[in-house]
Amino acid sequence: DLQLKDIYGLDLETRKELIKNFSVLSKPEVVIFNINKASVLEIASVPYLDYELAREIVNYRILHERIATFEELAKIKGFPSEKIDRIALYLSLE
Repeated sequence: DLQLKDIYGLDLETRKELIKNFSVLSKPEVVIFNINKASVLEIASVPYLDYELAREIVNYRILHERIATFEELAKIKGFPSEKIDRIALYLSLE
């Protein structure tokens, strides 16, 4: 449901209809990276994040010794805070 919000022009009623009428038979395998240990390339492989932003995340992590909450990421210039709930599906803090 979260990623349906990213489809331009898809309103709430249509999303509800899609969710009601369709289901995923198998869950895709998702690799979850520890944001406090992952490399720039690993973080850059997360949807919604590119190489430059991944580099900024790693630099922030080094400067602050670790990232304790996902909300901290909003302090990074260019971070898409409105998508934090979706990005958090691909990252862990431990």
